[in-house]
Amino acid sequence: MQATTSIRNAPQWAITLEASRYIESGFEVYLRIPFMITRTPTGADTSSGSGDVFGIGGNLGVRYLFLEETIRPWVGVHLATTVLFTQPNATPSAGIGTTVGIDFFLNDFLSIGARGSYDLFYELNKDARHNFSAGLSLATIF
Repeated sequence: MQATTSIRNAPQWAITLEASRYIESGFEVYLRIPFMITRTPTGADTSSGSGDVFGIGGNLGVRYLFLEETIRPWVGVHLATTVLFTQPNATPSAGIGTTVGIDFFLNDFLSIGARGSYDLFYELNKDARHNFSAGLSLATIF
């Protein structure tokens, strides 16, 4: 679960699905897909700025594992996209991001972790949007 994301600096909750594939020498490639359904006090395309928002996005990136043991601290970089659906318009954004985290393996197939990320999104005809997020993760390995 991704702890927070923001819409025009108003914190929001999101759930994130992630898949990764180990390459070699401590590198992994990952795909992260966040989903958000929220009522926001600001940032919606309404006259008051408040409204319902559905958001979906995607991060495709590479991370480096400093350790490959039971405790795995890592850093990564990714390409980020997001689409916020408000009535009547959708707002697509694309940008770049960084992420940092640590995973603790409880056994061979289950881990818990903490992570944080920063994304810089660009939207046509608008100012750049900064997005900070932090979260906890529960992962299983197939």
